[in-house]
Amino acid sequence: RLMKCHEVLEELQKQLAIALKECRPSEHSQVAHVPHLIGLEGGVETFLYEAKNFLRDLTRVLAIFYREPFRNASQFCGAGQNKIIPWAENRFGQDDPLVKMLKEDEPWIAELVYKRNAAEHPGSESGMLTIRNFEPTSDGKICGPTWHRTQHNPTPVLADLEALCRNLLTFAEELLVFGCIEKCLSNSLVTFAELPEQKRRPECP
Repeated sequence: RLMKCHEVLEELQKQLAIALKECRPSEHSQVAHVPHLIGLEGGVETFLYEAKNFLRDLTRVLAIFYREPFRNASQFCGAGQNKIIPWAENRFGQDDPLVKMLKEDEPWIAELVYKRNAAEHPGSESGMLTIRNFEPTSDGKICGPTWHRTQHNPTPVLADLEALCRNLLTFAEELLVFGCIEKCLSNSLVTFAELPEQKRRPECP
């Protein structure tokens, strides 16, 4: 599912490059050209669908390592009946690294789930999800593609999707590592350490 998110993002970035290239006016043209990103709305909705299901699949990590029957992405956050953070606090204490990680990641997870709910159920408690393509502004400039929920400020949609891809990957990695340390490796000589970014191989980050 995360690979599907990356594929959607890469396709949108590809279409963005094409749109910007095709709308570039010639030196003698006085006509304003507004680019259009093909497949934006469908791509965003697919991304949200796969991302939310990816989070739902991560609840299986908790089931495997801790035997907890969590099943919904919204249980990671306040977008639903949050059960995972209170469970972790009760089991490990508020100062536990897993608890701190879950709390730090809760805001972006909640917003992702809210956006998916708004796209799937417009007008629900999550509001409406508005996705805008390139648009001319009153000062003669062009605003790039944005998105926002009801009563929230628009933000650049492609930059947000790129950040979500990174967040989903690191969240999954950390959840898996915490599970391994807690359940499998607590009495072994194996440990985990983060490789400094400058030492990472680009082909295998």
